Amino acid sequence: LAFKPPTGIGLAVDVGAAKGGGYVYLDYDRGSYAGVLQLAIADLFDLKVVGLVDKIPGTKKISVLALGSAEFTPAIQLWAGFTLDGVGRGQ
Repeated sequence: LAFKPPTGIGLAVDVGAAKGGGYVYLDYDRGSYAGVLQLAIADLFDLKVVGLVDKIPGTKKISVLALGSAEFTPAIQLWAGFTLDGVGRGQ
């Protein structure tokens, strides 16, 4: 018998102005890690992030991928009638 460490951890946040949560997955044997995070801050913006870290087999190198987006409520007024309502998101 031996201790087996957890393969993931989740977190929920609900503290006044910030609400959301996230999860991290850990695969110790492969050297692979993945995580997601979503936070809404004071009805001003919504942040979403996804990340992956993976060891390249047969080497000491790693591969990293991180994606993020932010949505603004209300939209940020720019100039000439343009507004910024999000960054890094697709529709």
